Amino acid sequence: MNDAFNYIAVLVSIVIGLTVTRVLSGLSEMIQAANRPRIYWVHVLWHITLLFNTMVAWWLLYRWRGLADWTLFLFIWVMIGPVLQYLAAAVLVPGELESTGSPDWRDYYYKNRRGFFIAFGLIAPLDIADTLLKGWQHFLAQGPHYLVFIGFWAIGCLIAALTSNERFHKSWAVAFISGQVIFTIINLLHLV
Repeated sequence: MNDAFNYIAVLVSIVIGLTVTRVLSGLSEMIQAANRPRIYWVHVLWHITLLFNTMVAWWLLYRWRGLADWTLFLFIWVMIGPVLQYLAAAVLVPGELESTGSPDWRDYYYKNRRGFFIAFGLIAPLDIADTLLKGWQHFLAQGPHYLVFIGFWAIGCLIAALTSNERFHKSWAVAFISGQVIFTIINLLHLV
């Protein structure tokens, strides 16, 4: 295995680990009996979605293992996605609810949706460039549903950042995780 890849993968893994830790700590707080009356299922579903997304991103990092010539630009590029995931997690999971000034997680979610959906939504167009950096054949191998899913991701997050319509947010939370799971099953599980 490429020593440069191993070296870079360590820092990427640390940032991804921080994201996973943050999301899991948020979920554990919501599970606690004293906090259950204040949870908001849409907020919880985004925790689960971000956790799933982060695990998939970590798995996909392995696709860079064969690259022999790492540059500072490429290292920074590979770090952008994990950093955006961490920023999304930091907005989604601020720590204990009492420290936010919000009476419940529903209130917190709607007050902070813009920051979360901007950070999370930026991952989608960056993924297109990342896929192209791995080569044109790799990009084509993703299939036509790849661009459909990425467009769905980016546009949905943009709308979610702009609107506080609860019906949209409920639908978007369910639609996104469903779409991501289906996309992963169809396209990503068979690729290393």
